[in-house]
Amino acid sequence: MKKLLLLLPVGLLAATGFFWMALNPASSTTKNVAAESHTPRTSAELFSDSERLLRQIVRHGDEQSIQPLEMSLDQISIELDTRKKQGISVDKIETLLADYKKQSVQLNQKFAPYMKTLRQKSLFQQQHEHSFIASLEQIGLYELKTGYDDLEKLRTAYIKEPSEQSYAAYATKEKEIRQIISELYLDSVIETPLFTYLDNHKAYFDTVSKAYNDLGYQHIYQLRQNGYAIKMELQLLPTL
Repeated sequence: MKKLLLLLPVGLLAATGFFWMALNPASSTTKNVAAESHTPRTSAELFSDSERLLRQIVRHGDEQSIQPLEMSLDQISIELDTRKKQGISVDKIETLLADYKKQSVQLNQKFAPYMKTLRQKSLFQQQHEHSFIASLEQIGLYELKTGYDDLEKLRTAYIKEPSEQSYAAYATKEKEIRQIISELYLDSVIETPLFTYLDNHKAYFDTVSKAYNDLGYQHIYQLRQNGYAIKMELQLLPTL
């Protein structure tokens, strides 16, 4: 049975008004890895930086992370060369790292056409998520709040490990949340911002999905597997 909200809490209207407040664009927090610290960084630390920068590209369309990513991987190669001169065998890591570099470049190339859209969608969510969640809290419907939590988890799961199943699970949950909101018969002042936020959430998801399809899911799997293997090998290296 469709639900009808006859009275709208003042707090909910206030939260909705805040939803539309203009916010200053968030500046990029990405820093040049080489300038981040004067202390020499280990290969393991540099590779952690590389993975973080790659996530910035995939999740936020952060073009400023591309060059630092390349620099951190190159720096690891320099350190491995030093280890080799010390008589330490690094052939396996060098092979894995060379593959990882190629895969990273290919990913950046495939994501390039989607960077601007992804960056815009990501920024919109950062600016408005607090107000969206505040509105859900004011509505007070348990299935709506937990539904959004599930939606976030499903999108994150897809980004980490894309598959047709995880794509379908997200699409189903997104439709369920829209249906719940529609059945509440909210005032348009409240309902419109909620749907606008969900539109952006889905557009973000679809943008990542398009880039993944261009790249191929298998490429993401290989990149992740190489990353795991590289971290394990770096941990086995003796301390300089």
